Amino acid sequence: MHKEALETYGKIYRMNVLAGMKFVMIIDPDEIRKAFQHDGKFPKRRMLDMVKVYRNQNKNLYSSAGILIENGEKWYNTRVKVQQPMLKPQIVDKYIGKMHSVSEDFVARMKYLRDQNGEVPNYLNELYKWALESIGLITFNTRLGCLEANLTENSEPQRMITAVSNVFQVAAATELGPKFWLWYPKLTKNYKKLEKNSECIYDITTKYMEETKEKLKDKTANNAVDVGILETILQQDIDNREVVGFMCDLLAAGIDTTSHSTAAILYLLAKHQDRQEILHREIKTVLENNNYKITREVLDAMPYLKGCIQESMRLMPVVDGTQRYYDQDIVLSGYRIPAGTYVALLSGVAGKLADYFEQPDQFMPERWLPGAKKPHPYAHMPFGSGPRSCIGRRLAYQEMQLLLIKVLQNFKIEYHHDDIGMIFRFVNMPDKPLRFKFVDRK
Repeated sequence: MHKEALETYGKIYRMNVLAGMKFVMIIDPDEIRKAFQHDGKFPKRRMLDMVKVYRNQNKNLYSSAGILIENGEKWYNTRVKVQQPMLKPQIVDKYIGKMHSVSEDFVARMKYLRDQNGEVPNYLNELYKWALESIGLITFNTRLGCLEANLTENSEPQRMITAVSNVFQVAAATELGPKFWLWYPKLTKNYKKLEKNSECIYDITTKYMEETKEKLKDKTANNAVDVGILETILQQDIDNREVVGFMCDLLAAGIDTTSHSTAAILYLLAKHQDRQEILHREIKTVLENNNYKITREVLDAMPYLKGCIQESMRLMPVVDGTQRYYDQDIVLSGYRIPAGTYVALLSGVAGKLADYFEQPDQFMPERWLPGAKKPHPYAHMPFGSGPRSCIGRRLAYQEMQLLLIKVLQNFKIEYHHDDIGMIFRFVNMPDKPLRFKFVDRK
């Protein structure tokens, strides 16, 4: 869609969606930068309308629509309370060892599940389990059991994964379509589906929150100092409903986005065996030189690994950009955009243009190595920019690094089926099954 519009209209064009919402699409990185300069203290965007309606109708459970959806002071007050533990390197880094153990368990599960062709059935769902186990460990400081053998459809981890998937399906169906449901939301199938699955996410999240609170009481009584992310947040003056909403959002966003990004990296490495071998050699050399210990310094000593992650997120982004609207008129690319107009800032589209990247269709992790020509900073922003940038970016990046290290240590990854692309399901996801062949390395 964006490619055809770009060829027809250029790097700025207007799009009217079914709901009567007018969007101005911006693909020029210089203009994206200008748009971000209008953000101010409270950047505004509109998304997940049905989730907002649901949470506003359940004030006994949620204090607001949540950090992903709210604007103004409501958004700001939550953001400042939760961002320090999420973005503080010391807190994130201390989970490296535990997160590495999750990756080890996941690789062991892969070996157990492989069929006679070396493929892991329903591999994307397995990645969802890995992502949920990782984010659960980080937030609740405990293992959720997502990687246990023989999990049923009714198991807690699988119910959580399915509920998150269903919420995203509702979001994709209602976000850009007609908003007739706003008149009588509770009478629509999508709202009922959202309600049922949001209750599931809420129940599981609050269960682990209550367990974490009890652990925090024990730690306080025993003067323990090992405090995790949720525990740090709970020690502040914050409404419990506010914490619940944030944790639900964190778990939901952490499952799909991290899994889909990891799937893209594995796919591109499988399609480019030469790059995969360069990465394998880097991992092997760095680990041998550090007695196979995984630390922040070890992760930082793997620039090609970082390059592979960045290049995959450029070629197969999970989101194409972000969105804003402004209280005043702004001028972009010489056009006056009226106040209240929704502006889509499509850095993910810009990142695939020859104007900003040489050989943009090629998988070239080398372009991200130290000393390489730096790209336009607003032509590749997988985690956004400014005050509303992704609050879980450090955690997600660390998760991907640790899993890729363990997978490449153990397997050569191959792919012998139809090319995989990305389709929109509120976030972008692989459009075909992940039928990777995992070959044991000697």
